Amino acid sequence: MSSKLAVCGVCDYQHINKASVVWCSECDEGLCEGCKVHHAASKGSRNHSIVLIYDYQNLPSNILQITQICPILGFSIYKSYYVSNQKLTKKHDTPCCRRCVVETHNDCKEIDALDDIIQNVKSSNAFLEIEQIMAELSKNLQRIRINRKENIRNLEENRTQIEKEVHQTRILINTHLDKLQESLMKELYAAEETESKKINHLISSIQKEEKDIADCQTTLDKIKQHASDLQTFLALKHIQLDVTNNERPGQRTSHIFFIEESQKLVVTSGNVNCIRVIDMKNKKTEKSINVGSQNYGIAHRDGKLFFNGYHGGLNVVSLDAMWSNNLYFINKDNSVSCSNLQGTLKWKLELKGFIECARGITVDNHGRVYVSGYSSHNVIVISLGETKHRLLLSKTDGLHFQQSLSFDRTNNQLLIANHRNDAFFYDVSK
Repeated sequence: MSSKLAVCGVCDYQHINKASVVWCSECDEGLCEGCKVHHAASKGSRNHSIVLIYDYQNLPSNILQITQICPILGFSIYKSYYVSNQKLTKKHDTPCCRRCVVETHNDCKEIDALDDIIQNVKSSNAFLEIEQIMAELSKNLQRIRINRKENIRNLEENRTQIEKEVHQTRILINTHLDKLQESLMKELYAAEETESKKINHLISSIQKEEKDIADCQTTLDKIKQHASDLQTFLALKHIQLDVTNNERPGQRTSHIFFIEESQKLVVTSGNVNCIRVIDMKNKKTEKSINVGSQNYGIAHRDGKLFFNGYHGGLNVVSLDAMWSNNLYFINKDNSVSCSNLQGTLKWKLELKGFIECARGITVDNHGRVYVSGYSSHNVIVISLGETKHRLLLSKTDGLHFQQSLSFDRTNNQLLIANHRNDAFFYDVSK
């Protein structure tokens, strides 16, 4: 590739050896001073974009290796087509020449002119978004690294303080504390070394990611200044994939159930395979149970927890979803079913058109079932032993993306919690 860049492509074709001074991406060859003038005057190439050969050589090697020739038939892909990622087959997403469109992509639906796709790609929202994401990633990594270094400093200060206290105690007490001091100091230094190793390992990982981000930012700057629109577009695809792989999903609380007898609060975690049991007397987590699956709605009976494991089937139910010997649960299609504790289905109620994205279910003292719609901002109530239902609460009552609900059977109140900020108590009459 370097030898191709160094010589004028037109002169080389005529067996004349002249150094190139500019590069034309559309012609995919270098040009000397003389050929540069002819290239600018020729009708077929006067609108081509050229860059200095020095600037073009400074592009990253992987950008220079992006081919501008159809890999199947060898024709230029400029003024040609781009086959988008097919929704059903999950393939292609590649440029192709005019001939390949007919011979290889005859069944493809989404084929666009390549000129239309790469036009203004350097000022597109996708390019600007990648720049912004990498700037934010770099800033976040720097903040984490500084914080971890501060942790090491605190460890050292704590170790120094403990060491001082141990020496003062040794003076005041008898020889027995000499042995105790030795033991404590060994544990202290071992703990510092262990934690420092963990933090240093994390810092090393962060520094590596910082370097990768900085290199990527430098690459973006060079691409923006000197790469062709085609090279920019294809390189942007790879960078978007790398940045996406650095993102980490968050965690959230899904549903809760309060056990009045023991004053325990049971909390499911949604897509995290863990259920927490919180002692409400001291407001501390008593235990975390690894259930090995996603968990959403949850209920308690006779010392057992029944939880909704999403793909786990009917071995789970949602919040407070038991009454008498019945289990009430929400299906994937937003319908509500009732079964006994052995899993035998009693009835199923279709709620399509009345509720969207059902997130919570509970039962009151009279066996009435309350179902919460997250996206429809409403709550419906189902009559005892029947498959009739009516609207109970809506967005006008303060509901907005409510996450869960629970019925307080002692005070005959319905508790509803929105996804953000607000929670409400509603008195329920007989």
